[in-house]
Amino acid sequence: MDVDVCIVGSGLAGALMAADLATAGRSVVVLETGERVDEIDPERYERARRGLNPWNWLDPLRDTCEVESPYAHDFNRSRTKVVGGTTLEWNAYAPRLKPADYKMRSLYGVGADWPVTYDELEPYMIRMERELGVAGGDTPNGPPRSEPFPLPPHEYSYADKEFFFPAFARLGLEWGPNPMAINSVDFDGRPACEGFATCTPMCPINSRYTALEHIRKAERTGNARVLAGCHARRIRLSSRRTVAGVEYIDATGSHQFQGAQVVVLATGGVEVPRLLLLSAVAGSHPNGLANSSGLVGRYFMTNTLAAVRGSLRDRVGGHRLGFGTSVSWTMYDYSRLPDSGNMTIFPSDLQGPVPGDLARNAGLWGKQLKKYVQDNYGFNVKVICEGEMLPSLHNRVELSGETRDRFGDPIPRVIIRNSAFEEATIDKGIEIGRKAFELMNARTVWTNRGYFLSHMMGTTKMGEDSSMSVCDGYGRCHDLDNLYVASSSLFPTTGGTHPSPTMAALALRTAEFIHRAI
Repeated sequence: MDVDVCIVGSGLAGALMAADLATAGRSVVVLETGERVDEIDPERYERARRGLNPWNWLDPLRDTCEVESPYAHDFNRSRTKVVGGTTLEWNAYAPRLKPADYKMRSLYGVGADWPVTYDELEPYMIRMERELGVAGGDTPNGPPRSEPFPLPPHEYSYADKEFFFPAFARLGLEWGPNPMAINSVDFDGRPACEGFATCTPMCPINSRYTALEHIRKAERTGNARVLAGCHARRIRLSSRRTVAGVEYIDATGSHQFQGAQVVVLATGGVEVPRLLLLSAVAGSHPNGLANSSGLVGRYFMTNTLAAVRGSLRDRVGGHRLGFGTSVSWTMYDYSRLPDSGNMTIFPSDLQGPVPGDLARNAGLWGKQLKKYVQDNYGFNVKVICEGEMLPSLHNRVELSGETRDRFGDPIPRVIIRNSAFEEATIDKGIEIGRKAFELMNARTVWTNRGYFLSHMMGTTKMGEDSSMSVCDGYGRCHDLDNLYVASSSLFPTTGGTHPSPTMAALALRTAEFIHRAI
């Protein structure tokens, strides 16, 4: 049976849209290639508590992508295919971008402008924070706000107060609460955080938000169905500019078709362009759907990471938390453009090795082993500098010419490399981290030269000019009247911090637009 809206993907963006549209009375079907699980599973939590992998869908052999990259990454591991998507294992950090991030080309001559401004999106940022239950507070130099956070901030950690903040003050770095979708007080039927320290990969009492919250809200309306184990293979058309629906394989292996007035792709920065490329139509869309610009899959971006880890001379108790409690926006001021980018700085005291790793590698037994673990656990902390990446045509997602998935379709191939801009941003982050550890009198310091975070952006860039972008400011594909994208793949630029909150706000804005349009 045809529905008003078919959403492919049940992660943060897809779940928010499903709940919003279903609550407004629209009939919705959500297709999710992964299975459905309970996020509070005692057996899996026991594995997480012991430092083992509790999630069977993180098997690297399942639907992997090929990656050509000079740096380490977790593009395969982080593409969580399950009802609720990556939120079932995310760290729930929820910072906004800053107003200038939306006008980088106009203001600084780098990157690109967005077709939506900060002020236009801010009401949806407020809605997003209420929906997720974001805890936070005022932060020097942070993004401006018209309303306070819905939940109060979490208390600063011992490491922040006693070690990081004194060092940051001497470096001229200001700090404030790290905004997180983790309850600091009871909220929306979920309890306040009790500090189990296993936030990533799972919270045993559901204090951390997951998209399953909005999946359940959508289903409770009676207007939404979520079909797990249903793998979308092709978008099918009824005419050159009109999508008819989605061809998929259900949990039994049978071929099915879901018709819809509107189709929304909410499967992330790798799978969205892959599905568009796989859905090519000879004659009318020979290079993939929505690809008259030739930009589907292009401008793949992520955030860079410069991390410096140190072993302090005092135990900091990082095992009591599963998240960083503070953030510094001081280096997010656009002053180093165009030579290097902005960055957010996150002190982190939840660093390994965990006791089990120490014990396994010690080669000791009995009292000697116990003393060794006691003497070596709990001293490590890290300074994380998360930087921005400029859009480049070279960085892209394409279809593999060699490897196919379990359904016989080409898997994605990701090609990404840094420019001098990103290298300079990483260098600055390393410099800051090493200086901080000098001031903290660390006994040992390690440097992670570079890492690509799993923030996959840019592959269906939005913009006003259809020859220079794939989608418009509401996520609607320029080439098709009823095909939308709800993903960080829409981002024309990355900013210097996490994309999920901005992606979620865009999804709410798009859901409102779709409701009015159909």
